[in-house]
Amino acid sequence: MSDSFLFGEADRDEFGFDLRSRPPIEVDIALDKFEPRPYQQAIWNAFFRDRFKRMVLCLPRRGGKDIVCWNITSHCAVLERIGLYYYIFPTYSQGRKAIWDSTMNNGERFIDFIPKQLISSINSQELKITLKNGSKIQVIGSENPDRIMGTNPVGVVFSEYAMQNPRIFTLITPILNNNGGWAIFNSTPRGKESFWELLNLAKYSKKWWSCHLTLNDTKHVSVEDIEEDIANDVITRDMVQQEYYCSFSLGVVGSYYAKYLDRMRLNQRIGDVPWLSDYKVYTACDIGVADPTCIVFFQVVGTNVRVIDYHQFTNGSLEDFITVLHTKDYIYGGHYAPFDIKVREWALGMSRMEKARQLGVEFEVAPPPVRVSQMDGIEAVKTLFSRMSIDENKCEELLKSLENYRKEFVEKTGTYKLKPIHNKWSHGADAVRVMALCVDKTTEDITPEEIGRQRNKAIYGKEFGNSSPFSQPL
Repeated sequence: MSDSFLFGEADRDEFGFDLRSRPPIEVDIALDKFEPRPYQQAIWNAFFRDRFKRMVLCLPRRGGKDIVCWNITSHCAVLERIGLYYYIFPTYSQGRKAIWDSTMNNGERFIDFIPKQLISSINSQELKITLKNGSKIQVIGSENPDRIMGTNPVGVVFSEYAMQNPRIFTLITPILNNNGGWAIFNSTPRGKESFWELLNLAKYSKKWWSCHLTLNDTKHVSVEDIEEDIANDVITRDMVQQEYYCSFSLGVVGSYYAKYLDRMRLNQRIGDVPWLSDYKVYTACDIGVADPTCIVFFQVVGTNVRVIDYHQFTNGSLEDFITVLHTKDYIYGGHYAPFDIKVREWALGMSRMEKARQLGVEFEVAPPPVRVSQMDGIEAVKTLFSRMSIDENKCEELLKSLENYRKEFVEKTGTYKLKPIHNKWSHGADAVRVMALCVDKTTEDITPEEIGRQRNKAIYGKEFGNSSPFSQPL
């Protein structure tokens, strides 16, 4: 790309920084791997030719928003201004997956856009690249905004800003205003919240540049491929409207739990949640015949509900269910099932609850629908999220079920019914609803002193005597 395209006509910007200067290293060898698509070219032009320092990019899923933003960042770090550049994701782990560890269709990594000859060092623990000219590019998470205090970034990309803690931009803004730095926000919609507000601010500000593109603009994925994904239950039609047509009114709006899961990720309560062998394990399930049977394994430590494991299978029997329980090393404290486990089946001549008792498993039953409606159960789950932790690896399928548990979408009207749709995702969510309705049963026989002891051991790694203030229950 030519100098005139990159740097425009002015030699210095309003802050006095030389726009045409070059770091004292050879750079003619590089930065030519990125070939913008036409809609990415408009973003590139707005930044390098028109010199916008604040940009908001609303692009569809797989539209290459991080590729263009990463290359803008690397170009600035090499060719424009020596300094610190942050690439911020909602969490550190998302940044590692999306930028550091991910590969593109050609097998190359994001890091490979920067030629090795220009790199001084790569720190894979801190996700930091140090260039030979002194610039640094670091991938960080927004879950702990205070960590950026005292730093001096000159350029910042906020990736998937709709899921981020808005406070981090509040903290960075004075720094960028003071040093003349720039900020780019990219995301797909997640309802009418912080990203939606920022996009609308940018639309009506002369100092901001924005784009709100859909699949009709980018054409980067075929409609036929998306229809195939819908048919295979990979994605729902309303989520297509959010992810590919960038609707702020559909998609996550129809999901019962998506926003709660976003909040859990920001608070680092979705990740490594190991089994604590000193505490009993409980199960909550949704038992299906033609439908999947889903088992949630959880522990209760003080007020914290730790979801440590998940198992799902189809076309199984009660014997298969009990076999799964025996394959685990857990010491069980109880098993909870929905009310329909008490229904008598003609083929068995008894209820599944009675059959399970014969096989050595005693179920406790969640409150019946007459007493607790489906919507009441959903509200109980929402309340439980505030004190829940979920293991990201062992419960991967459960997280997908919770993310995709949603109201039924009416395509003709573009609206939602007031009840959840029954599909392959609803069974795992139903098992969590059983857990939410029964979790208080796990502490019925535990004294306040025992709750305090368990809490202290979980948090502090040891127990205290009754005289310690930490021995009191939550």
